[in-house]
Amino acid sequence: MIFSPAGRGKADPVSATPGPGEGGSTPPPPPYVTAKRALKHWRSLGATRWVLKNLTAGAQIPWWRRPSYHRARPFPVADADKAFVEAEISRCLAKGYWRELFGKEINDQVVIVNGFVVTAANKKRFVLDCRVPNDYIDPRRFKYESLPELAAQLRPGDELIKWDVRDAYHHLLLRAEDRKFFAFQVLGRTFQSLTMPFGLRVAPFLWTKVCRPVVQRLRALGFRVIVYVDDFGGAPPSRRRRPASKADAVRGSAQVQHLFALLGLQLHPTKGRWDGTMALPLLGHVVDTRRQLFLLTPERTTKVKAMAGKLLAERARHRRWTRHSLLRSFCGAAVSTLLSVPNARYKLRSLYNALKEYKDASGRRVRLGHQATADLRWWARLDEHALTGRALWEMEPTVTLHTDASNVGWGATFNQLVPARGFHEAARRHKHINLLELGAVRLGLLSFVDLLKDPHTLVRLKTDSQVVMHVVNNGSSRSNAVMHELRRLHDVCKSLGVSLRAEYLPSAVNKWADTLSRAPDSTDWSLSDAGFARLEARYGPHTLDLFAAAENAKCGRFFSRQASPGAMGVGAMHRSWLGENCWCNPPFNLLGPVVRKIVATGARVTLVAPRWEAQPWWAAAVEACSHWEQLPAAEGVFTHGSRSTPARRPTWDVVAFRFSSGAATRCREGSAGSG
Repeated sequence: MIFSPAGRGKADPVSATPGPGEGGSTPPPPPYVTAKRALKHWRSLGATRWVLKNLTAGAQIPWWRRPSYHRARPFPVADADKAFVEAEISRCLAKGYWRELFGKEINDQVVIVNGFVVTAANKKRFVLDCRVPNDYIDPRRFKYESLPELAAQLRPGDELIKWDVRDAYHHLLLRAEDRKFFAFQVLGRTFQSLTMPFGLRVAPFLWTKVCRPVVQRLRALGFRVIVYVDDFGGAPPSRRRRPASKADAVRGSAQVQHLFALLGLQLHPTKGRWDGTMALPLLGHVVDTRRQLFLLTPERTTKVKAMAGKLLAERARHRRWTRHSLLRSFCGAAVSTLLSVPNARYKLRSLYNALKEYKDASGRRVRLGHQATADLRWWARLDEHALTGRALWEMEPTVTLHTDASNVGWGATFNQLVPARGFHEAARRHKHINLLELGAVRLGLLSFVDLLKDPHTLVRLKTDSQVVMHVVNNGSSRSNAVMHELRRLHDVCKSLGVSLRAEYLPSAVNKWADTLSRAPDSTDWSLSDAGFARLEARYGPHTLDLFAAAENAKCGRFFSRQASPGAMGVGAMHRSWLGENCWCNPPFNLLGPVVRKIVATGARVTLVAPRWEAQPWWAAAVEACSHWEQLPAAEGVFTHGSRSTPARRPTWDVVAFRFSSGAATRCREGSAGSG
């Protein structure tokens, strides 16, 4: 052990903001000196020979070939940045990070590039244009740790801490033989970088790998943290399965400061949070363990709102045109809010499309359409949406929805218990299967409105389309047609107060939904519109269609055989028909029960049926009705729900019975026309 947490409970309290190194008059040695002096502690930590070699001999840059001779054309520094550059030159020369070159020393350098200033998170940073040496370096890929990985380690109510390594890259010297490839010029002067510069493509990789033994020790001590280059943050050690307290945060901060001092890693004196907080700003987001949310920091919310407002103002002044560079900068800033703003991708797709598709001839201006403008206005009100945040820990879905679609129709099941199905409208039957599959999700949700009453329901969507899975989970698609369908689905989810988490399910397992989407329904017949219009004028207005589906309902209100979008319920035979003027075109096998229910309840019904006088129900229907008539051949043509063309005219005649409430009157065919 390189240290013991001595002083647990005995250490002086650590303040909220002040960190190590404050209050002393003597400046600390350069970080590469302090880290090199602490080699014995690094060894006791279990650091590998590769890590020790980086600390002692310099950064082990993985060259695949040494760069060729190069001299960059001098790059001017903006007047607003000159004071910062002058201060940075003085600081880095005093710290030993750079050395200035003169005369022959300049000629001895192989590569001389430019230095320039970048601004990120309202902070200026001096960076080298290392594109030339970077081209000769073998890129090393590695994975940064992320805030979702931190959330997986946290507990509700954890008091969190964070700290920052000052001048992190400057803890590693460049090897003497590599320095001639990292000379640079700025403000008419030439310098050589002695430590690992900003702009080196493998600098994040080298620093992260050097810090792995430190992270390993922290986690062995019970710290639940993540590391992102020089930023450390998370929860301090606490009692088993208990959230970290304020006292735990203070003790953990003392342990961190002691460990990093032993290893020669210099902590930033003013950055960090040492006394614990349940709402920790980290990597541009707020990790709130009390509310259990990722939230956007107020500074970033204000910045994105201001950028959106600027775009809207420019659009208004220039007849919907705005600068391409301004819109591109906004999209870059807005997409970085994704962790805290779940709808970020969804609300950016139209703006990305505008960047790509609606440029003028010069390519410098972009025309914003109606959808892009609406989405931009949403971003201009980001403070209203950013407060919703994203949950630190996702809930387990309470509802499962299986969906599938074919070229004929769609099918869905609710918790594998309740089925829903329907046929595509004629205009949709020839659309791409991805659109039909995504539409099946929307129609499935609309079919189960009565079963989705609980607000904030999380639905596990099971689909055999990987495209649908990715589109639903990401909230975006490059296809305009898919985005249009996704917006319709989003509106349905918003109105129902539900969220979707899509999972892929192979077609061989998604059997029930697949069968519902493909199987024909021999009972799904509908009277021609001309026939209905005449009967509606004579007996209407009809208020309820007893046997229908969303695609063929003759009334605004209807019952369906299986769950269907917009249906009042499933199974008309088990519902009350009283108080309604019903339209009834039932499956032929239900004509007997339908007539018996009409007779028993005295319901007002217009019943369409074949003229099958030999059937047992015929005599009862004729006796109970107030009027019946045979429909003309032109009106008695049925259309099938799964077909876009009328079905072949049936060989039987079609009649319409009118049942009125009150006493039944037997009607003769001869009096049918008189009513």
